Amino acid sequence: MNRHFLSILVAALSGSWLASCEAQKSTGTADETNASAARLLDSAGAPVSGANLLVFRPQDTTGRPVTTGLTQEDGSYDLPTVPDGMYRMVARVPSGKIAVQDSVYTNKGRLQVRTDTIRTPGTLAGVVRMVGDDNPQAVEVSVLGSDQSVVNVKADGTYRLEGLGAGTWKLKFSTQLTGYANTYVIVRSKATVGMQVDTVDLTYIGIPPVRNLKAIMDYPRNGLKLVWEVPPGTPPVRDFLVQSAIGSETPYDRGSTDSTEFEDRFSTYFAPRSILYYVRIRTMEGTLGRVAYLKVNYDNPKMDSLRRVDSLINADSVALRRKLWDSLARVDSLRRSDSTNTFHRDSIVPTQHAIDSIRRQETLDSLHRRIEMDLWLLGDSSKAARDSTGWDTVSLRRDLQRTRNLFDSLQAAPLAEGSRPRYPVRLAVQKPAMEPRRRQFLFRREEVDA
Repeated sequence: MNRHFLSILVAALSGSWLASCEAQKSTGTADETNASAARLLDSAGAPVSGANLLVFRPQDTTGRPVTTGLTQEDGSYDLPTVPDGMYRMVARVPSGKIAVQDSVYTNKGRLQVRTDTIRTPGTLAGVVRMVGDDNPQAVEVSVLGSDQSVVNVKADGTYRLEGLGAGTWKLKFSTQLTGYANTYVIVRSKATVGMQVDTVDLTYIGIPPVRNLKAIMDYPRNGLKLVWEVPPGTPPVRDFLVQSAIGSETPYDRGSTDSTEFEDRFSTYFAPRSILYYVRIRTMEGTLGRVAYLKVNYDNPKMDSLRRVDSLINADSVALRRKLWDSLARVDSLRRSDSTNTFHRDSIVPTQHAIDSIRRQETLDSLHRRIEMDLWLLGDSSKAARDSTGWDTVSLRRDLQRTRNLFDSLQAAPLAEGSRPRYPVRLAVQKPAMEPRRRQFLFRREEVDA
């Protein structure tokens, strides 16, 4: 009976050993493979062999897999053991199709993969924005837990990620430019589908520039208004520093304002063609933020017309002086005419007397504007404009004196009865001697375009 019991025991042990050998033949040991009943299939349900298997930590930022493997002929996964934890497995084939398994856990180092189907990957596209005039091409977009990244973000901030399988991904936006912190966004992709990601504003940890800076033209008063907005999250603001530059000049301070707008008024007669404005936030601690730039092309039709008139009024020539003195003579001859005949009451056509009076007043107005402009250019605050237009103080004072002489002579001439001068009458001076030389276009205040 003991012999019979021993023979049964030997047979049972032999069967167990043979079963163990058969299992090792099909799946291997834990050190050689993690294959299981899970398979990688194609869309028709056939097993996929030779697919590259990449295993990543879900929050990995290096783009390097923890381990790699291949699928067998029957589509089973051949993967080494890994430290216990949670992983993401990516399976790729040369055709570009892909399968992604998120939240893959381990059991004694063996990855608990599932049966999956490879599909054509989807795409992710979006826009990243930076502060001020920083170039978005300095931004790198990486996919955590993957070897996918984009370094060629376009100048307009657009980017495109391809080759992502269906799943949930964490995108990392980073740059080497100072003042920025890494920005992370969770997105979800779908197979064979292009997904649009919401616009991402790269996190700026400094004092940002103002937003939506724009200019509102005020042509009637020969000026403009700058308006802007304060970005959310900005530290308490004390005021805003405004600077400007004309052409290639160094920017100079225009003043500060505690509101989100700034009015810029030019002189009665002068207005630059192109202006570059600088606006910065100043915090309560006195720290200045990033600069916001705005280039304004100031094309005032009224000022263009005045420039043409000024170039004619200020042509220092014998012919112009003769014309002015002829006008004086005509006005003086009409002084004794009846003021009631200035206009025919039954006609809309003015008399020659009225026409001469109007022209005389227009000449006075033009000379008065010229005097104002010369006085403004001689001021200390107009040094930048004076340098950019090529005037020196000696020439300006000489031109100012000549203009005043003409103005005083014309203003002091007898007026027709019933008329009153628009400007206070100054002491009359003698008629200046006519210069034999001819010099055209003394007015040289053409603006320097940027």
